[in-house]
Amino acid sequence: MKYLKILVFVFASMFAVTTSVDAGLIKSLKKKVADVKGDKKKDSKEDKAKNKVAVPAKKPQSKYDYEANESGDREADVKKILPPKSEYTHWITSGIFGPADGSIGSILIVPYIANNDGKVQIMLLIPKDSDHKYVKMTLGTVNFGKNAAQEVLSVFFDQADKDKERELFILCSYQNGNDYFIETAVYNWNKNKFVREPKLEQKLKNLSPTINVRRALRVMEKNSKG
Repeated sequence: MKYLKILVFVFASMFAVTTSVDAGLIKSLKKKVADVKGDKKKDSKEDKAKNKVAVPAKKPQSKYDYEANESGDREADVKKILPPKSEYTHWITSGIFGPADGSIGSILIVPYIANNDGKVQIMLLIPKDSDHKYVKMTLGTVNFGKNAAQEVLSVFFDQADKDKERELFILCSYQNGNDYFIETAVYNWNKNKFVREPKLEQKLKNLSPTINVRRALRVMEKNSKG
């Protein structure tokens, strides 16, 4: 009986040890599984961070109406942005005047007649940047009182006042009945737009060709200085 008790005690001790070991192993395994899951989540976050490539912000594209192409046909390209059924009434002229200071290019002056109505209109192409891109500005019909210019004889630029910007001069002709008239439209840059100078235009009335208009301007300039 004594030996039986001893055997029972030994088996009970072995079972307790085995149970304790199993519990320890299970706890250890659970910890390892938790650590592995934690590592996977950490790796996943790191992988996502690595896979995120910094995308440079897109630069806003500047709006423009015309882009000059050295190998293209300028007259044909510009005509595409004119109103339908438009025809040139003078070749395209470029110059430094008004808002253009020459740092990124010259302004293009485009005289045209739309819909065969015989009335001269003016479109300007003003340089937007140094990449030969331009924005258009329309000056409308060239009128002298109730008469609209029918032909452009000359386009030029000169100084007609005391500011630093030169003015745009467009020497025009028109017919009224049997009479033929020559007048010069003068456009002065006024901060953010071009305005006509009717008082100056009256002083230049019936003067042509361009050299005579320039001479008259020099005389007025000299007289203004006393």
